[in-house]
Amino acid sequence: MGKVIEIFNLKKYYGDHMGIEDVSFSVDQGQIFGFIGPNGAGKSTTIRILMGLLFPTSGTARIFSKDVTKFDEQIKSSVGYVPAEAIFYKNFNASQIFEYSAKLRGCSAQRVRELVELFELDVKKKGKELSFGNAKKVSIILALMHSPDLLLMDEPTSGLDPVMQQRFFDLIEKERQRGATVLLSTHILNDVQKVCDQAAIIKKGKIADVINVKELSKEKGNLEQTFLQYYI
Repeated sequence: MGKVIEIFNLKKYYGDHMGIEDVSFSVDQGQIFGFIGPNGAGKSTTIRILMGLLFPTSGTARIFSKDVTKFDEQIKSSVGYVPAEAIFYKNFNASQIFEYSAKLRGCSAQRVRELVELFELDVKKKGKELSFGNAKKVSIILALMHSPDLLLMDEPTSGLDPVMQQRFFDLIEKERQRGATVLLSTHILNDVQKVCDQAAIIKKGKIADVINVKELSKEKGNLEQTFLQYYI
């Protein structure tokens, strides 16, 4: 099984402030890989580097064996990204956002309609009218509409009600079954326990551990105990 994500000794400093330091882990093709840590631990910084939105201070990160600092359009077209906080054009409604993105990516209108129906989204609302939860739904649909090979998802269930969360998890499992790989960043342990195979725990910008979620989940409380030992 090939490596879809490979990260080696990744560092990012903002002036004298450390964002992440010596972050290393890898994600196999077809995995749902959790990235666990509280807000401010370095999850978003790592994902933004993977997306080519931030340049690392040092270290290496590769997606599909390609250095993320040398991303080309072919690689970008194979990735779906859900940011922690989405910002859309204020006067575009969701339908216009989807239509524009679908044309750029060559997506079918049917695929977009199916996702809109699944998440029960009112596509007539403009960007400035979207609640946090509905903005998150728009981000998820944009990430999934082109059936990418890799999904980078930063706190994707934040703002979703329990019904929508379960629909999201069911959908992610279907994506895995068709061969997609998922990096799921979250501070919610239950999210990781539901769908992830492995997970990296990040604390204050450094990887504290990489764990086998399925093995730990066999004994009640083990995932929580493993996580909390690094934070207590």
